[in-house]
Amino acid sequence: MAKKWSGLKKTKYAGVRKDDHGTFVIQARVRQKRTGRVVERTRTLPPETLLEEALADRALLVRDVREGNVDGLSPATTTTLTDYAQRWLPRKVGEGLRDHTIDRYTDALEKHILPILGQLYVDQIASRDILQWRDVVSRKLMRNGKLYSRWTINSWTTVLRSIISDLVVEYELPRNPCHGVRGVKKPRSPRAMRRLNVGQMQDFLRLVQAHCPQHYAIALMLCLYGLRWEEASALHWKHVDSEAMELHVVQAQVRRKVYATKNENHKIMPLHEEVLDAMRREKERLKVEGNPGLNAGMLFPGRSGEYRLPSSVSKGWKAVSEAMKMDFVVTPHDLRRSYQNLLRQASVNMVVQQALMGHSSDAMTTHYSHVDMQEKRQASEKVIDLLQFREGREASK
Repeated sequence: MAKKWSGLKKTKYAGVRKDDHGTFVIQARVRQKRTGRVVERTRTLPPETLLEEALADRALLVRDVREGNVDGLSPATTTTLTDYAQRWLPRKVGEGLRDHTIDRYTDALEKHILPILGQLYVDQIASRDILQWRDVVSRKLMRNGKLYSRWTINSWTTVLRSIISDLVVEYELPRNPCHGVRGVKKPRSPRAMRRLNVGQMQDFLRLVQAHCPQHYAIALMLCLYGLRWEEASALHWKHVDSEAMELHVVQAQVRRKVYATKNENHKIMPLHEEVLDAMRREKERLKVEGNPGLNAGMLFPGRSGEYRLPSSVSKGWKAVSEAMKMDFVVTPHDLRRSYQNLLRQASVNMVVQQALMGHSSDAMTTHYSHVDMQEKRQASEKVIDLLQFREGREASK
């Protein structure tokens, strides 16, 4: 086994030593200009190598190490996670991610990921580093002194997984260090049960019309079409074809900035007479108010004529939810879940469900479904009928 550098015989030339057999051993120890990283490489030369050749070889080794052109120094070795993130975020912008998504990525990276993992070189990040990061952020406190929620921590983990996955592909690393590392375990979300049945949907619309009529038209739109809030609130009159009785959903707005719809789907929905009448009544109400959004052709403008935020219905819908004695405050997305569940209960074909919901997979459509006790009981009764249990009991009597 070769001796360590410290155990070799020194010469009067820096970086050049001899082993016990008189063979030259050269070393390059340099701080790379690009990264500030100290890199060390040692090489044993052939026994017949002369001193002049050893000095020349050492000079070449120093140059190669400085430039990252030696074995074991891949381009990844000279890049920290912070370096990579500075290129990765603009790339995501170029891929068309929405501004609010980029803001979420930036916040997670700058405040919660890079302060802990940013100085690691991308080819040195190991699963233990990811685990240690998860443990650190799990103990992190908010300004009010409380721990961050599991959902928040797992959202940061999603951003970390995304950037790590991309750099593994780009640098052709042998293994993704995030593989096998689980996020913080979530309890079963109460939102999984936040769906309205037929009677509740009817009561909800009736009470909205009575207590906050300014929200009725968009509430009816959400209940009868299952649109996302950002899709419904971005609708204009030019998207309504009253002759063909069609509604064209072609855009969405998030934080009052317009984008293509999620998955960039152009959905054409059948326009119901009840919805058209509600929209016309809403238009008349907005005219009386002198809402400036009408000049832009908007269907559901806010008070100042801008696109509406989901919070604009919060106060009114909270009062309606309390009047219905609901154990949660109904949100626009709860209506979307409820609509999809009603489609399934009505035995609508899965392909048609996806077309109406704008889902890209069966898994997402199934995720929105919730089988209630009444459906389970009806299905169980059918099995009992098939097995003829009732006939057997009646015959025994």
